[in-house]
Amino acid sequence: MRIVQYIDKNDISISDKFTQGYDEARCVEALYILYDFLREFMKTEDASCLYSIGILGIFEADFSSAVVDYHAKDTKARAWFSNPKSLFALEKYGFVISEIKVIDENKPKNKWTGKDVLQFRIAYPQNNDLLLGLKLFTTVCGKMGGIPFYKADIRIMYKNAPKHYAPPLNEVYEFLTEKEAELVGMFNTKLEEIGCARNLERDYMTKYIHPKNKGKTFATIYTIERNGKNEIELKLNLRNIGKYTDCLNNCIKTVITSILTTEECHNCKTACGGVFFEYDCKRYKKCPWHIFRFNNFTEQAIQNYIQLIELEDKELRA
Repeated sequence: MRIVQYIDKNDISISDKFTQGYDEARCVEALYILYDFLREFMKTEDASCLYSIGILGIFEADFSSAVVDYHAKDTKARAWFSNPKSLFALEKYGFVISEIKVIDENKPKNKWTGKDVLQFRIAYPQNNDLLLGLKLFTTVCGKMGGIPFYKADIRIMYKNAPKHYAPPLNEVYEFLTEKEAELVGMFNTKLEEIGCARNLERDYMTKYIHPKNKGKTFATIYTIERNGKNEIELKLNLRNIGKYTDCLNNCIKTVITSILTTEECHNCKTACGGVFFEYDCKRYKKCPWHIFRFNNFTEQAIQNYIQLIELEDKELRA
């Protein structure tokens, strides 16, 4: 079940660039109707079908319905259909699926696969504005890979909303203990202090882009499952680690171990060349795609990570 944060209707606003020419007050109402629907819907259902309808649908001017080509795709927005069962599951939530075109009309509905369905029309008779909200929201989400949609985070459309999608960390990693959340917050604050832009790449992965190295990820916080529990890991892109290995002598053992046991470079891509450094009289060549992953989130470890990114920041600005 996806966690959808509570949003007060009175706090909703919409930037002029996202209204698509519709009345602002109606857009605000439509966003809230959609958000309120998704908040309950996502407790039990996969919302990818609704997202794809919003991206791929051709909507009537009054939003009474939309026609969708079942085999249309938008790979940039990652919107497509995979199973008719998810489409028809919408019917029990008030949607009406009609004018279905299939390859073989004699084939039973419960036997349909994705290849059988060609096109359909969808409506939400209870309130046309739900489809308006769906179109407005998915249009924006499609430019971000759809991730905000799966958290029903309509705040990305607010006036003065940041360019990158970056909800508060406690909403992304809600399983953290109070102490862990505090320490992750310290690390996040340091990254923002040095000017890193934060973006939710997936609903479990937050990436930070350094202002002096916009083409590559500087740091990543992401969720992994270990022994049936959600935990977080950290990845620091320390390409200049060879210039400050003396710092490792001040790091705790688990941090040093994570660095030294990182995947070795096997020249999988000739362009990468590997990341070289020396430590304790031994020379290392690590894979740039794996540098460097950590799973210790104690206060000492966080201080070590902060020291490492401060040194990397200094090298990038030199």
